Amino acid sequence: MTTEPGIITEINTEDKRREVLNNISRLLAAPFPEKDLEWRVGRSGVSNGKPWAMVLCYITSRAVMDRLDAVFGNWNWSDKYRETQGGKGYICTITANVMGVVIKKEDAADCTDIESIKGGISDSLKRTAVKFGIGRYLYKLTENFAECTTNRPAYGDKSWTRVVDKKTNTTFWWKAPTLPAEFLPQAPVAQKPTERVNTVTPKSNPKQEAGKPLDQKTEYEQLRMIMNARTNNRANKELVDVLKKKFKFSVFKDFETKTAQELRDIRLQVEQMTAQ
Repeated sequence: MTTEPGIITEINTEDKRREVLNNISRLLAAPFPEKDLEWRVGRSGVSNGKPWAMVLCYITSRAVMDRLDAVFGNWNWSDKYRETQGGKGYICTITANVMGVVIKKEDAADCTDIESIKGGISDSLKRTAVKFGIGRYLYKLTENFAECTTNRPAYGDKSWTRVVDKKTNTTFWWKAPTLPAEFLPQAPVAQKPTERVNTVTPKSNPKQEAGKPLDQKTEYEQLRMIMNARTNNRANKELVDVLKKKFKFSVFKDFETKTAQELRDIRLQVEQMTAQ
């Protein structure tokens, strides 16, 4: 039975069930491209007149929802929120239907300084998603020093973020560092185009070949190529039988015992027979 991508149906065999669960775990834990990540300042300050900032990497809430849609399907998961005691944060509960089994996970986050309700709900969603394995690999990434400057960036350059150090009342800008390759999706390996093999063997000219020096290995390889090209279908079975009787061989390797001149003579006769 075929299903739409992301829709998980009941699995009958235990081996297949284990395979599906492993695939789900792998898909949930897969790294995100940089467009789905954001950086936040964990600590910052000014030392000897120079600004500094330690930043942390997070996934966006939209990336979490896209990942849940991709793995479980739009209709196979849901999220609910309730306030924490004291109303200073939110608890998120994510419910997913995995092969008929309902799985619930939840976590909480405090309200944020900017857009407190929206920020609290968004952060609780991301924290709960980590329990499903989504973005958990980013916890292995320690704080990173960001590039900082007190010079105002060029107009329209959105790669810089403005920060004001409250202790020194210094305004500066920071730029997110580059993630190590192991924290990003692996680019697919480019496959080299398959070289086309010319299976059409050009007709030999005995007069031109008469003056060529003979080489047993070369003659054997040329004969092998011609035989493979001429006898690779059922229609040539009778021809193969004739060749075996005429040249007295049981397997093709028997030709290795023949001299270069014998191999050339056989090759010319094969070409004449197959050309008829």
